[in-house]
Amino acid sequence: MKNKGKLLAAALCAVIACAGCGNDITANDLQAGTTTTSSVTTAAPETSAPAAETTPAETTLTTTEETTTEETTTTAEQTTTAEETTTTTAKKTETTTTTTTTKEEKKKEEPPAEEEPPKEGEHIDVGTQETRYDSFYNSANTKALYKNAGFSQEQIDFIKNVTFVGDSICSGLKVYNWMPKDQVLAEGCAAARNIFTLHTDTKGKFWFHYGNQKADFKTIYSAAKPKIVVCFMGMNDLNMGSKEQYCERYMKVLDWMHSVTPDAKLYVASITPTNNSGFPNSKIQSFNAAIKQYLADSGKGYGYIDIYSGLAGKSIWGNDGIHLNVSPYGIILKQVCQQLM
Repeated sequence: MKNKGKLLAAALCAVIACAGCGNDITANDLQAGTTTTSSVTTAAPETSAPAAETTPAETTLTTTEETTTEETTTTAEQTTTAEETTTTTAKKTETTTTTTTTKEEKKKEEPPAEEEPPKEGEHIDVGTQETRYDSFYNSANTKALYKNAGFSQEQIDFIKNVTFVGDSICSGLKVYNWMPKDQVLAEGCAAARNIFTLHTDTKGKFWFHYGNQKADFKTIYSAAKPKIVVCFMGMNDLNMGSKEQYCERYMKVLDWMHSVTPDAKLYVASITPTNNSGFPNSKIQSFNAAIKQYLADSGKGYGYIDIYSGLAGKSIWGNDGIHLNVSPYGIILKQVCQQLM
């Protein structure tokens, strides 16, 4: 269990949420279990200008270590240049005999070439959504997880066709193994205001992933071609604009997704409740009410899913009061099934 906890903590370092007014929520805020060890800086009011997103300390430390290693290796290589030259010369002198082989023998001797992974932007054939996730959902661990949470087989079969799009809170669905990673197109810091430019805003740090591909959100979404989409973000928009701006930005995301997957059903999930004064629940509820009404008034057929109500009043967070622990994701998925099936 200790090893599993370490693995989860390591995985979570990739999903840092920059909620609020540009302030980072550290990777430790999203940990396995019910506690985390990080703290959150209270976000500035709506009128504050967004602060520049900074590179986490872990990155700086890694860079320093890598530089030291490279310098040491270079020195070692320089001191052994003479020996390598001597060895190379000796080999050239000794290798005087040649062997002849036919083209057919050469082909047999050569190992098969490894298949190169697709480049960014290339189509990935990963199978149909109906079958490609069967191995995940049929595994003993997944079955036990869903059984303990009270899911029916019909609900599980429905979840297989749902793709989530969102931020670090959304990414908990894959981090805690409720869903396979290709069904959760989520990265830390993602928001309605920046999802199309996230990788450039943060110097390439937050790329979206699908199959063996990492790229910008538009490329990844176009490769996934989901049938049912639940957009699960908004915490990082809360202190970065007004309710009206939030709704307008979200609508642009939905309109673009509709242009790529016109037959897909698109939904917006409510922002989850918090236990953090920097992200007050009164403000979250007002944003949720605004986007719900905005979607209804648009007449475009985009739906709304209320997951806030199912989580309210429950102990669902780590110490940051924002990120969720394991069990709330079962409640979220159950709400999705109950409201969409």
